[in-house]
Parts: sequence; C-alpha cells; structure tokens
Amino acid sequence: ALAQWTKLNGPYGGNVNALAQTTNGKTLALVDNYPFISSNEGVTWTEVSYLNYSYGIMADGTTLYAGDYSQFYRSTDGGTNWEIINETYFQYPSAGFHKLSTGTFVSSGYNGTWISYDAGVNWTEINDNYVVATAISPAGDIYQVSYDYDIEEYVLRRHLYPGDGVSWTDEGFETVLESDISYYSKIAFQGSTAFVSANYTIYKSLSGDPGSWVVTESNISSSYNGLLTTDVNGTLYYFTSSSAYSTTMASGGAFWSSLTYPSAGYSNGETLCVISTDANKVMTGVRDDGAFITTAVGATWGIRTNGFDSGTGYAIETGSDGTLYARVGGYSASSIWKSTDGGLNWAAKATPTSFHKLYMTSAQTLLGYG
Repeated sequence: ALAQWTKLNGPYGGNVNALAQTTNGKTLALVDNYPFISSNEGVTWTEVSYLNYSYGIMADGTTLYAGDYSQFYRSTDGGTNWEIINETYFQYPSAGFHKLSTGTFVSSGYNGTWISYDAGVNWTEINDNYVVATAISPAGDIYQVSYDYDIEEYVLRRHLYPGDGVSWTDEGFETVLESDISYYSKIAFQGSTAFVSANYTIYKSLSGDPGSWVVTESNISSSYNGLLTTDVNGTLYYFTSSSAYSTTMASGGAFWSSLTYPSAGYSNGETLCVISTDANKVMTGVRDDGAFITTAVGATWGIRTNGFDSGTGYAIETGSDGTLYARVGGYSASSIWKSTDGGLNWAAKATPTSFHKLYMTSAQTLLGYG
C-alpha cells in the first residue's frame, strides 16, 4: 500500500512579488504570482484558489482587483468571492494597477499601458511600451518607467492630468528624465515632490518637468535596484537588495536614516515589493522568505509567512531527539528552519552563506553544503 503523506505546517516561503491592502484590513499578496489573502496583516495567509496565475493586484477602498494575461477579476467581500468582469483583456500587468481620482483605472506592464473608464469592465490600449514601474502623483499625473525603443534605453515619462480632458493618449506622454534610469527604477511621491530610484542614486523633482531633476543630497549606500514607498505621514522609505532607509517630509531626501533590513536574521532575501498603509507601518515582500512588517519605522520587523506554500523545499534532516531541520528558499536565502514539535512551529536561524543541502552526522553535527 502507498504511504499516506501529511503536509507539515511550514516552514513557509516564496517570492512575494506584490502586495495590496484594503481599507478594512484585507491584505492580498502575489507569492510567485499566486494570490494569497490575509485578514490579520499577514499573521496567517490563505491561497485564493479561484484566481489564476496573476500578474497585478490593486486595492480600492474595500474592493480588491487582480489580473492575469487575459482576465480581470474583482472581489467586494475581502477576497472570499471573485467575479470576472472582463475576459478580453490582453495585458500582463507586471507594473500593477492604479486608480486616478476620476475613477479611471490604469494597467501597465509587459504589453504597455491600458486605460479603463468603467472600473475595469472595458479597457483601451494607449501605448505598447514595455512599462516596469507606474505611479500616480497627487495631482493625478501618470509617471512611468518604460523602455524607449527609439533610443533603446529605459526612461522616466509623464502624462499630465487630465489628458486632453477626455482621454489619455500615447502622445500625451513626455520623457522627463533619461539619466541612470533602468529596468529596476521605481517611483514614489513625498507630498508633491517626485522621487525615482536610478542606477546607484536617487533623483527628485518638485515639478517633474524635464531639466528639474536633481540627485538627492543623501548619506545612503544606494543600489541599482532600489524600491520606494511613502507612509501617510510623508515618510519616504528606500529599500535596496540589502539595506533600508527613510527620510522625513521635513528632510525631503537631504538626510536618510538607516533602518534594520526586513529579512535580517532570516536570510539575505532581497526585498521585491513594499507598501505602506498607515503611519510608521510598512509591509515588504521578500525573495524566498515571504513578507515582513514593521510598526516602528523599520526599527524591528516581524515575519509574516505562515500559509505561503509557494516556497521551494531543498533539504530536511532529523536529529536524534526528533528535531527537524529544513532548508527552504531559492536564489538568495541563507537560513535554516528548526522545529522541535514535529513541524507544527518553526523558527529560522540565519547562516553565514547560502547552501541547498543538509547532512546530520552520527555525532549530531548538522552540515550544510551544495
């Protein structure tokens, strides 16, 4: 007879590619592009089995939206039930969904930028540029990092609100910054000031106009792949692949405070996405090890991974006392998970380097290699 297998309660993990949170506390995450929902700020997660492999998500008040390559979904009950509201939508919204103050939806990603004037029921393509980042200014302008096929480089483009008063067009976009913009560049706003992460620097502009962008007078160790987000107090956060910083509204990027990195103590997992929905509260999605949250301006972080079953399991070993040791993750994780209760609960311990395999010697010494 075949043996019966029982899934253990973790250790959980996965690459958290996107996060969105409703005004009534429902958090939606894309873990390796599979949707998971949480009602307790990530303490526990449940997979949204109805949805397909998704590329973009958005929260609008208490309503959640998600999109794959051909369909657009909506949930009005916090992710319990979903309905397809468009089945002819051919977009890979890898740069996410955004909503303008007029109610217009913006979808952008691999297949360019699409606009919906009726909350996602119908969509109109306005360009086919490859968009890697989109943000909406407080004035309603659309900012995008996209690939310019004419000069074969990534640039920062802007479309002023409200278009021509009726619609948004590709002709309405203008390039406002070319220097150092890359595939990894992200955009955020601190009040009306625009910030964009670039190759090993951060630019800012009060107006967003061409020629107005300056390098922030910062004390940070910048990176080629920095992420930006702003909380309700106007504090701007900057995450690289290994460091985290914040700058207050008063400082405006002139000085940055160093923060504890979200995944410190668990792995060297790179931060992939970040959102802020409250003062001093930030949630990040990390490569391999799920999500982390802080309510203390980044001083301390709590892991929020329970339920993410998209991680990769590489090795497991058992000690003579029944303790389980597991190696999970992928590209950059460097942690060992330990359970002393048969897999019901797990704790992570960071290791000096990354490896995939485990071996328990007869002397009960745990070795990591490979």
